[in-house]
Amino acid sequence: MADYCTYEDVNNFLNLNTPISDLSKIKRSVVNSLIEQNEDYINSQTGNSWKTQTVTDERHEVNTLYARTTGAPIYLNHRNITNPLTKLYYWNGEEYENWLTDETEDRDSGAYWVDYNKGIIYINRYLNRPVNLLVSYTWGESSVPKDIKKACIMLTAIDILESEDYASMLPSGQGTNLNFSQKIDYWKEQIKNILEAHKEFTTIETFNNLR
Repeated sequence: MADYCTYEDVNNFLNLNTPISDLSKIKRSVVNSLIEQNEDYINSQTGNSWKTQTVTDERHEVNTLYARTTGAPIYLNHRNITNPLTKLYYWNGEEYENWLTDETEDRDSGAYWVDYNKGIIYINRYLNRPVNLLVSYTWGESSVPKDIKKACIMLTAIDILESEDYASMLPSGQGTNLNFSQKIDYWKEQIKNILEAHKEFTTIETFNNLR
């Protein structure tokens, strides 16, 4: 999975929208670090990721109803799960069973099956106790949408324009009193709208029921 944006993307954006002709006076490693921070910010604001993320021992302990056509659904905290799961432990009332080795994943004949795109594990059996699972997996979108790339570029550009290094990047003779506040405010509004459009909605599990 690719970076959300690159050093070159940010350089080109600033070249088109500001007097800054290049970022050569800022270390590439500094810009790349800003990009990584903004990737994390985008993930936290959307509840999604366009890079592979790892989840370890995610616990689910809920009452859920068996549906004849699908099984009993357990909603993971994320979608776009990588096939296969890396851990699936089922509490049988006395101990955890390792379902990845002890059971078969099959919608028709297995103990469970997984909708990897939606992030749902279906238990193919009638349950007389609350489901208690420990799940580990990797997840993340396979490609970066153009608007997420744009948001990452703008976030990084704002970081640079608001930094102490900004004045040193201006062409010789260019004053440092240029006011980009309106432009930055416009970029921030665009970023807000982009991230809002990509926010994930989470299914809430409770011990007594599933909403």
